[in-house]
Amino acid sequence: MRSFILAILVLHGLAPPASAGEATTEERVRAEEYLAHEREVRATLDAKEEAWRREREALPDAAPGRVVPPVPLPPRPPLATYDRGPGPIR
Repeated sequence: MRSFILAILVLHGLAPPASAGEATTEERVRAEEYLAHEREVRATLDAKEEAWRREREALPDAAPGRVVPPVPLPPRPPLATYDRGPGPIR
């Protein structure tokens, strides 16, 4: 059944005619580039998370394992101060 579906996809140009288990050189290169990018992103996120954790633990009222509440944001300005483009402010 799988080979029948693969044959239909090949006939319609939706699948490469390479064998089901083999990847072309271009596909392998793209896969390697994708994996390298994923590793880079993961390393960046891990570094940011570690820096955030160290920063939170360095706060005077934070103990290891204790969650410190986030710093509240300043109040938002009233809606009339936002730029809404040409025309009167409603």
